[in-house]
Amino acid sequence: MKRSCCLFTMVLILMLVSAGAAVAENRAGAYTLTPTIGVDLFGSDLDLKNDLFYGLDLMYNLNDRLGIELVYRHIDTENDNDVDVEGNYSHIDAIYHFLPENSVVPYVALGLGAFNLDPEGSGSETELSGNYGLGVKYFLTDNMALRTDIRQTLTFPETVFSFGTGLTYYYGGVVAKKKETPPEPVPAPEPAPVYEVKDSDGDGVPDESDKCPETPAGAKVDAQGCPLDSDKDGVIDLDDKCPGTPVGAVVDERGCWVVKDLRFDFNKSEIKPEYYKTLDDVIIVLKNNPAMRVEIQGHTDSKGTDDYNQKLSERRAKAVVDLLSRSGIEKSRLSYKGYGEAKPAATNDTEEGRAKNRRVEIDPIY
Repeated sequence: MKRSCCLFTMVLILMLVSAGAAVAENRAGAYTLTPTIGVDLFGSDLDLKNDLFYGLDLMYNLNDRLGIELVYRHIDTENDNDVDVEGNYSHIDAIYHFLPENSVVPYVALGLGAFNLDPEGSGSETELSGNYGLGVKYFLTDNMALRTDIRQTLTFPETVFSFGTGLTYYYGGVVAKKKETPPEPVPAPEPAPVYEVKDSDGDGVPDESDKCPETPAGAKVDAQGCPLDSDKDGVIDLDDKCPGTPVGAVVDERGCWVVKDLRFDFNKSEIKPEYYKTLDDVIIVLKNNPAMRVEIQGHTDSKGTDDYNQKLSERRAKAVVDLLSRSGIEKSRLSYKGYGEAKPAATNDTEEGRAKNRRVEIDPIY
């Protein structure tokens, strides 16, 4: 008996020293080892004196609530005739834990096993037994819990009440994910005073910073609220039908590069010497952009047949190409095409509109 008590004490000391850091809760997948000591209270049918027991429990947690435990108990006592009696009982139990995430974990137990008594001088007897009980675990450290419980062991018709306590060591296991406590709500700051920002033309630039306060609807603007003119031809991007005009090119109200004031005799395509100067601006722009190719486009008004106007516009466009070539512009940079009356720049219902339609345009090809 003394040797067994010494062994029990050594196991308790080793467990206390080896308890490591984890989480103070009943963990799924953990193994537990529990040296236990307590007292057995025997029913009158067993004719045994109440006495101490000691033992060892080994459990595996299937999850954070349910575990399967192997239990062993040993007793040294006497019967009513003062005869020494040794006893052993072991069983396998299902242990169900309540509140497994807490540091104080109550549980219930239910199991089956065998109960053996060996009186001195008599043969031993082993009987099937069942047991049930309840208990509580209190975590002292992350991996160590103080455990106490009460059981009733049934060996029909005999019964034994056991009150035991021990230290349970946890090894391994998976920590259950805990619900995070939401932070205390932070009072919302006082809203900043709202100042009305006026933007009369709706271009995204406040009136106080808008240098062009009457921008047309839909026009893209710069930081100062002025409509963009990407090719710097004087016609804003919103209205520019010919974007990408080179710098210095003379454009009409559509933003298209035209040869201004160029006139031809009726049904003629020759360019008279007095109109050579009208092409000087074109020549200068082409020489300033030596890598640029252009298409010379001839246009007419709606007077005459379609076939007549088409051929006339081609001849006049070719006449401009020939003059530019004689002026030093490489012919490889020049092409021409006649569009006849197909692309009017203005209405053909008025003389003014027809005059704008009789034109030569230059289309850059980069």
